[in-house]
Amino acid sequence: MTWRAAGAGMIVACMVFAGSGASSAGTRRGWSIQATPNAAATSLLNAVSCSSPDACTAVGTSQTDSGASSPLAERWDGRAWTRQATPPRRRTDAGLTGVSCPAATDCFAVGAAGDGSRTLIERWTHHKWRILASGSGRARFLRAIACSSPAACTAVGSTSSGRALAERWNGTRWAVQHLPSPPASWLTGISCPSQTDCTAVGNATPGGGQPFAEHWNKGSWKLQRIPDPTGFFFLNAVSCSSPDACTAAGYHETASTFPVTTVADRWNGRRWTLQATPEPAWLQ
Repeated sequence: MTWRAAGAGMIVACMVFAGSGASSAGTRRGWSIQATPNAAATSLLNAVSCSSPDACTAVGTSQTDSGASSPLAERWDGRAWTRQATPPRRRTDAGLTGVSCPAATDCFAVGAAGDGSRTLIERWTHHKWRILASGSGRARFLRAIACSSPAACTAVGSTSSGRALAERWNGTRWAVQHLPSPPASWLTGISCPSQTDCTAVGNATPGGGQPFAEHWNKGSWKLQRIPDPTGFFFLNAVSCSSPDACTAAGYHETASTFPVTTVADRWNGRRWTLQATPEPAWLQ
């Protein structure tokens, strides 16, 4: 895996929406761009998690002109974004792709190190990031993480053999979970509305982009079918407000070239249903 963002020296900014209930994020309603400190010639933020309007953490990758990559984490305190020190500091080809903050003083982030040859899991407590031992030394990459509490987190990605991967944190250690996944598959998003319930989405490659979902309940994972249109269909993320209410989002293309279109699937506790999504004017 190469941790490279498009465009050397690009500026990374965070978009914040100030609604009627947000006081410290801004004084006007609507989206606004916020300045964030760039760690290197190229900086890329991949994910963000907020435990409150005044406590957010964003993670990603920073890359120098020489190609050396390292994890990047930035913290929002209600007024400004500040870069945080993240290990490993003397290694290259490492980055973070997912983060979850179950408390204002507790965050977990996942990604990969060693040019994607091993998983990377970090935890932020007491204003410091430290590396946690992963449940599998063979795992290649962790893409997303969801924590319902500081003692209940699940991270997903793919293994070195090209199968979907899930690891569970019980407050003490990470352990790999048995996952009934399709061949040549990977998981890209996860949401855990409770400590005993998680839903993850991903894609399998045989015949093109084929989406699927996994549901974790009562200590075991169950494979779920997601209806997909013809062509290439990829799901990138999922969010659940309850075990019976989840929405997964991604994109769809009917050929190997653009344009692509947005796509969304809804889980109602019994089945997934494809939803119509409005497209930008330039795609219509």
